[in-house]
Amino acid sequence: MRIVLVSLNAKFIHSNLALRYLRAAIEPEFTDVHLVELQSNDDLRKSAARVYELQPDVLGFSCYIWNIETTLALVRDLKQVLPDVRIVLGGPEVGPRACELLRQIPEIDFVVAGEGEAAFLALINQLKTGAENPNIPGVYTRLTTQPATGKAPMKALPVEQVPLAYRERDIDELRNKLVYVETSRGCPFRCAYCLSGNEHVRFFPLERVFAEVSTLINAGVPLVKFVDRTFNANPARAQQIMTWLLEHRGETRFHFEICADLLDEQFISFLSRVPAALFQFEIGVQSTDPVVLAAINRRMDFGKVAQSVKALRQLDNIHLHLDLIAGLPEQTWDSFALSFDDTISLRPHMLQLGFLKLLPGTHLRTAATEFGFRYSSLPPYEVLQSKWMRFDQLNKLHIIEQLVEYYYNSSLLAHTLPYLWQTESPFSLFDRLANDWLEKGMHLRSHGQETLFDMFQEFAPKTPLVSDLLQIDRARMLPSFPANFKLPAQYRTGWDEYLDAHLQEFSPRSFKQAFRTVFPVWLQTETLAYLGEHPKQVAVVDRDKKQLHGFTALSPSFS
Repeated sequence: MRIVLVSLNAKFIHSNLALRYLRAAIEPEFTDVHLVELQSNDDLRKSAARVYELQPDVLGFSCYIWNIETTLALVRDLKQVLPDVRIVLGGPEVGPRACELLRQIPEIDFVVAGEGEAAFLALINQLKTGAENPNIPGVYTRLTTQPATGKAPMKALPVEQVPLAYRERDIDELRNKLVYVETSRGCPFRCAYCLSGNEHVRFFPLERVFAEVSTLINAGVPLVKFVDRTFNANPARAQQIMTWLLEHRGETRFHFEICADLLDEQFISFLSRVPAALFQFEIGVQSTDPVVLAAINRRMDFGKVAQSVKALRQLDNIHLHLDLIAGLPEQTWDSFALSFDDTISLRPHMLQLGFLKLLPGTHLRTAATEFGFRYSSLPPYEVLQSKWMRFDQLNKLHIIEQLVEYYYNSSLLAHTLPYLWQTESPFSLFDRLANDWLEKGMHLRSHGQETLFDMFQEFAPKTPLVSDLLQIDRARMLPSFPANFKLPAQYRTGWDEYLDAHLQEFSPRSFKQAFRTVFPVWLQTETLAYLGEHPKQVAVVDRDKKQLHGFTALSPSFS
């Protein structure tokens, strides 16, 4: 029996963890197993051809909100050219919709709900015997005389019995890929918008975690993303794993989803010893409004979150990615604005403005009518409006999301924005900028950084200090600056002497390379005063690192 496991990933660099668990679970009994990773935007005919060439007896698909529509189209096509193949769907997008999908799409033979390692193996074993309607917990099937039926999900395997997803013999599949690892399953929280909200947390043995991650580190995987819903749900265990990673890291970097309010002083002290850029933290704030948090059953102490994020930001050795969600129950325009200002004031390296998804199987999906939700009928089921937020308001937040990405997350205006926020709240500024874009139709097309900078310069106040800060940001970020920069002849000797004396700070660049990538920027007296510098200083901008390196006195010399 030939079994082919298929996923349509969002990008080429992504990999699928679930299929690797399934392969490891069935290979001890079924040796003819193939894993095919495609992309959701691939040509459908070519994707079908890749699978068809393998002539499978059983096809298993891993289904998520980002790939379900393309996956279903591929299933329909493959069933036409492989009429005898048995098609099995699994994953968070299909488990809660099992009966609906089996009724609507006759090409699907089975849907596996819940964790799949044991259920999929049991299904394959029964199919091997020729069973037409296997009676397996968690496996939904279409009976000839009844609606689609299935039992409650199979009891989850003890974590000690979950097979290792990554083996050395398969490592070539992961070259230059983003690789996902879990050290636990389940979540200690009960957020109403999340499918993990009712799962008890089960921790994998540390020896297993270390063995699996060692395989990836030894293979030179560039980035490992831990997909634990709350990596530091057990803080002591989380620190154990991080300590091991520090000792065995190789060239691999690591991404974690954490709760910042679970970090204490001791944990932050430990994190101060982490080398720069080794760890990335994703922190789900979602909202800072207590009324909204209560409506979604989310426990969070934002005071502690803010304290921890500020401490980590001061260390500046860990990339911090903070998330907000727009469209939540009880969330008005003003309450979202307050959450936005509260969160961006912590100065995360990235602020992600997401939008509520009404996922099948979640409490908010069930209570959609109660909350006045209108949402897209197609995945990812994004909210269109609610009792508290109109469609036009949510649409405007999409424009603000893009502006945050353009101007804040990119660091394009890293020096200009904080100054402007001294007299206007961040949300108010982005709100006005969104109005400007709407009026001019600029939200309808994409823009390069040069154009973005020019548009913001036109929007910004026309003051000498703002002009100077924009000049610093232009020098840091835009290719046009070095192309157009000319060092005045009378400063050449002084600048050569500065670079020569400070060359080690720009290592490993040679003097000639530093001369081409480090530039002096002259500022006005009030700008230097705002930056806390002497009035006769010039700013030193490092283009390679895209940062303001420092300041120096630079006197002219005349021959």
